[in-house]
Amino acid sequence: MIIFNMAAGSAGEPGPPPCKVGDIVTCKNCLEVNIEGEVLAYDPTSRLLALKKPPTSSERKNLCDICIVNLNLVSDFQVKHENAEPPREPPSLDTNKLKRRTDENISEKMMLIQLNSKGISKQGIQLYQTIKKTLKCRWVEDKMIVNEDDRKISFIHILFSYKHVFIK
Repeated sequence: MIIFNMAAGSAGEPGPPPCKVGDIVTCKNCLEVNIEGEVLAYDPTSRLLALKKPPTSSERKNLCDICIVNLNLVSDFQVKHENAEPPREPPSLDTNKLKRRTDENISEKMMLIQLNSKGISKQGIQLYQTIKKTLKCRWVEDKMIVNEDDRKISFIHILFSYKHVFIK
């Protein structure tokens, strides 16, 4: 076990990392709360440490909590277990998926700009964004069509003023 005095040196002064990726560390934050976890990343310029901790929720055992720790504000920093093996390679990014999501977000923003230029009110656009989170919806001119599906006949038209009396 290695113990570091984090108060030594000036605050915010970058220095060598007190630990490596994969090490198990524990420290006490400025609220006197003990934090323990596996080191995921360390930024020497800002002295921030990313720790992976066991999940606080008992429902999801396959997930973990990520905690960002400012080493300028901790005391009693200890490396409990040093990782002997080199860190794993990060998983590769699916660039096609990222590009598709970026394109979808850009087209969504462009559509919202067009709706605004057509005179659709801010409340109408906010209503659309709220409904879109749970139901399939789209715009046809100044009408919002909600839950239109080829297999279903039921759908909702919301007209220009977006009040409940105008829902058909």
